[in-house]
Amino acid sequence: MEDNSLHTALNVLIRVKDNLLETMVDELVAHQDDDPSSFSLQEIEDKFAIRMANLNTLIITLQDQISSGGGNQGIPRIITNVEDTTKDKLNSKLDELLEFVSPDEVLHLSVVPQSTENPDKFTIILVYQEYNG
Repeated sequence: MEDNSLHTALNVLIRVKDNLLETMVDELVAHQDDDPSSFSLQEIEDKFAIRMANLNTLIITLQDQISSGGGNQGIPRIITNVEDTTKDKLNSKLDELLEFVSPDEVLHLSVVPQSTENPDKFTIILVYQEYNG
């Protein structure tokens, strides 16, 4: 395999994952008022969970292949954090998540209320890139 082909494939997968994540967040926001155990929220989970896990696995595999083939420092590892928190702890949780991440590394950050019935609970989705070395 050519190194250039690995980089191209990795960039394609990262774009696919970013688009999938954006679509998932949009659907969750559209259903934010639904009951947490509602069928529509379960459908969203079923629709995205396996594909997101598979994309993460493929991205990690390509990143490992690239780094073992010369340790190219120009390709970032993509990290996704999803955290649940309360309104009282929201700022401190955001500070904790972003403590070691520079603004240039942040690819996506969403703070989504979990429901209108419980306005004090939020889900934070943070996606950032981390460079080796």
